[in-house]
Amino acid sequence: MGFVDVIKAAAKEAIKPEGYIKGDKFEDFILSLFSSSDLWVLIKRTQDYDHNSQMYEKKSLDPDFRFKHKVSNRQINIECKYRSCLNKGMLEWCKPGQLQRYKEFDKYNNTYIIIGLGGEPTGPDNLFLIKLSDVKFEKLYPSYLKNFEVKRNCCFDMKNGKIMQLDVGVSKTLLLKQKLEFINKLFR
Repeated sequence: MGFVDVIKAAAKEAIKPEGYIKGDKFEDFILSLFSSSDLWVLIKRTQDYDHNSQMYEKKSLDPDFRFKHKVSNRQINIECKYRSCLNKGMLEWCKPGQLQRYKEFDKYNNTYIIIGLGGEPTGPDNLFLIKLSDVKFEKLYPSYLKNFEVKRNCCFDMKNGKIMQLDVGVSKTLLLKQKLEFINKLFR
């Protein structure tokens, strides 16, 4: 990369809106939680701001990620939302119209919202995992969110079609156990 390329890259980053920078960082943080467990395969990630600033892709309206659970082969959608703080005592996690669009995706694959609140996008103070079917409004009260709080250093597994949190060290042992149980079922 030459000097001119470095200057172009720096200029491009300097004009990127702060909300997109935080959103990209939070998505990377969430991707690290899913990839740390060896339980998930990334099927799809929506395009980022840089790609869409050249030519907007309609698929960018899709949830941020689609993962496949290695043991159950079920697919899920994940929409990531980072907010630095509450607004008038509530968390506005999406704009009007977005909720209905996400519900359309939920008809075909379970869709979850992962919300980071406070702190930094790479390590929010609070992390919430909410099944989209449990969300009825674009704005949520903190008392409601508390029901869905997960640890910030967890990874995720799936049981009975629902995502659950695991402590990071548990996941690889659990994956091996689940694979063995699955193989035993095949040969019964």
